[in-house]
Amino acid sequence: MITVEEALKIISEHTVDFGIEKIPLSESINRILKEDWHTDRDLPPYDRVTMDGIAINYEAFEKGKRSFPIEAVAAAGMPQQKMQNRVACLEVMTGSILPLKTDTVIRYEDLKIEDGVATLEIDNLTKTQNIHFKGEDRKAGQQVAKSNTKISPAEIGLGASIGKAKVKVAKLPKVMVISTGDELVEVDKQPLAHQIRRSNVYRLVTTLSSYNISADTDHLNDEPAEIEASISKYLEQYDVIILSGGVSKGKFDYLPKILEELGVDKLFHKIKQRPGKPFWFGKYKDQC
Repeated sequence: MITVEEALKIISEHTVDFGIEKIPLSESINRILKEDWHTDRDLPPYDRVTMDGIAINYEAFEKGKRSFPIEAVAAAGMPQQKMQNRVACLEVMTGSILPLKTDTVIRYEDLKIEDGVATLEIDNLTKTQNIHFKGEDRKAGQQVAKSNTKISPAEIGLGASIGKAKVKVAKLPKVMVISTGDELVEVDKQPLAHQIRRSNVYRLVTTLSSYNISADTDHLNDEPAEIEASISKYLEQYDVIILSGGVSKGKFDYLPKILEELGVDKLFHKIKQRPGKPFWFGKYKDQC
């Protein structure tokens, strides 16, 4: 019999790499990234306006100008525009490219616009205000995520911004969860006095689901031939088999002997814990 700490150490020493697969970014939440991510261009990719308002050349403000004729409107999604008159302005929208010959953005809330002229209603400006400059967040080719990162909503957004429509992630195991015992009935059945409902499988499957792992299930009666035939088949079809029941010292606990006969290496059986003392863990080829 071993301690819980010893059992956990043995389990961690026999973890299995199930490989790598490529999946859509939108389906990768909570998966483990298996590639480094680098920016494919500067972020932001251009000098980006961060407020709706006007763009001016700060030098004109420094020289005392407070009213600016509006030359044009620069909307988000439009090619970069160029201001022709240094003492004029362009209306700019959040997300648009800062027009050439401008270097400062003043928001609409600080302006009065009449007859095509924008007049400042504030006294102080800071040069380059309200501009998110090209490459300020990340330069092209810069690493932004490391392999083995658990993908969160933040990584989803980042991946989208660098064009990662498909991502490499750790492949999840194919899992079978098996309950055993003649005393078990399905949850939609009314148990007899000597029966209980098959609840452990539902708990185990739900726990796996919280890790994005889907699992198949089966129930085996206390019949050695049936158990051996099914386990033999599942050992070849699944990466991980989780068994509920059948590994204690009772006369109908056939699993330890059958697993041994099928070539599964027992790594430990009993743990110093209550409940759960008859906990069995083994390895078959590259499966657990």
